[in-house]
Amino acid sequence: MWSLANEFWYYVLFPLLCWAVAWKRPMRAMAAAGLCGFLLWWLPGGLAAKMGIWLFGTAAGNGCFDAGCRGRFIWRLLGAGIFALVLAGSKWRPQEINDWVVGGVFALWLPALSGRWSAPEWLRRMAKGLAEISYTLYVVHFPLLFLAVTAGLQGRQWLPDGMGLGIYTAFLAGTVAVSVGWWWCFEKRTESVRAWVQRQWG
Repeated sequence: MWSLANEFWYYVLFPLLCWAVAWKRPMRAMAAAGLCGFLLWWLPGGLAAKMGIWLFGTAAGNGCFDAGCRGRFIWRLLGAGIFALVLAGSKWRPQEINDWVVGGVFALWLPALSGRWSAPEWLRRMAKGLAEISYTLYVVHFPLLFLAVTAGLQGRQWLPDGMGLGIYTAFLAGTVAVSVGWWWCFEKRTESVRAWVQRQWG
């Protein structure tokens, strides 16, 4: 929940920042910029500063890397190796290899991950479906599992046997099922809501 509590403010600030830059109506742009500036001043410095790391993903998402199939594979493999080294180094030397370095390296690697991947059709469909519910799953899974573990298991740990595997599978299936339900009720309509907001405020 700590991560979500931080990211909540990024989801508030990012639209304000976009509106301040993109709006053609000066008064609305000034209002958005003023509110964005106030929130950046009001929020703790570390939280506001780390929005820059969060924005790395946005910048990388707009990037495109096209070096042919063979070249893309090499860059993906090279990026994976560099990112793994940086991630390991962040545990060893956290002062020098901080969140900014880890986020920046991953953002530089991310465009190389775009493009076509050779995968069976069923795997593509499954990946697309999981991607659709990924944010809802991220939001829902912790409070749901926390409630289930505290109310059901009451602090007990299960053994790595058949019963334990069954309990784990049940928790996993239940969490995904609840997330799909929440996604269907709310996030599925995100695009239509976004289009309505753009018509009203664009």
